[in-house]
Amino acid sequence: KTLIAMMKDEGKEESGHLNILNSVVDNLEGLHGEILRQGIDNGYGDIFRKAKPNLDMLRMKSGGRDEGDIQVAMNGLYGLLILKLKKTRITAETSRAFDTIRELVAELTLRYMEQTELK
Repeated sequence: KTLIAMMKDEGKEESGHLNILNSVVDNLEGLHGEILRQGIDNGYGDIFRKAKPNLDMLRMKSGGRDEGDIQVAMNGLYGLLILKLKKTRITAETSRAFDTIRELVAELTLRYMEQTELK
């Protein structure tokens, strides 16, 4: 199916996330939690600790909803993309904050791809 067909089928032409995207984010959220719970991978933990204050700030600015770290990261990165498309000025501080979030999502994505290739 095409992306447009999936959006129409799910009634999400105007707003909302496709079920397949929600599923991927849920899987990423699960892997994120699993890596942190295991506590054996200092590299990922270090990346997360750098991003955590920025994720907490994003969560607070979005109304403090009870969303996981990865959902907050994805929402924030989407918001940043929209701002850039509108040619809105992005401060250096905001850019640095999003660099930490981008690094976290990139590292998690690599680990997710490695994990799914093994199955």
